[in-house]
Amino acid sequence: MPASCTGISEPPQDVDLLIEHDNANFAKVLATLSQLEDGAARELTLRDLHENKVVKVADEITVDISTLAWVVTYAEAAPNIIWEEIEGVRIPFLSLPDLIRSKQT
Repeated sequence: MPASCTGISEPPQDVDLLIEHDNANFAKVLATLSQLEDGAARELTLRDLHENKVVKVADEITVDISTLAWVVTYAEAAPNIIWEEIEGVRIPFLSLPDLIRSKQT
């Protein structure tokens, strides 16, 4: 995790989520994101996540949901996740090699 992410005083304005391609997981992600202030994710369905490479939720923050970050899948990235605790919450981050691979187009 970049050093600039520690000691965050303001929440990020956009978040990229790489998630496992699984209906149960899709349901959990949508239920959680539906709790955001504007409720934008409440309009999404499991089908939206199946049919689109990236689904953008424009709410109090913007969230891009993807099951594939260019060439990196969740299954490939999961063993390399770096966990950091921010304000008492454990947050998973892509490892640097996976992040670099996810940005190569």
